[in-house]
Amino acid sequence: MGVVLELPEGGLRAHTKGASEMVLAACDKVINSSGEVVPLDETSTNHLKTTIDQFANEALRTLCLAYMELDKGFSPAADIPVSGYTCIGIVGIKDPVRPGVRESVALCRSAGVTVRMVTGDNINTATAIARECG
Repeated sequence: MGVVLELPEGGLRAHTKGASEMVLAACDKVINSSGEVVPLDETSTNHLKTTIDQFANEALRTLCLAYMELDKGFSPAADIPVSGYTCIGIVGIKDPVRPGVRESVALCRSAGVTVRMVTGDNINTATAIARECG
């Protein structure tokens, strides 16, 4: 999901958020721990991917937040760019399993039903959530 904002001092900025792996792949810069925008090198990319995996292993859904300064000639009717973003960071969101799911899974299993989970989540997130469901 993305949006283009007109900045108070003039200019346009596109902000986007979405699946961490997808948005991170659209980034070529990152804001470092000092708040500086630096090129997104292999070390930084690996650190961010490790963070995504750690969050996913804790059953957190991850989002990557990013932005891009747009040229003055950018038209509001134009498509929002798909590359050249600056990574702001990765966030992990806890979406707890609903009450009763663990019991329902156990009941289905005891009745001989093979339970399957269908999700678009990161495989590590899905595995952690499946463990929570029993």
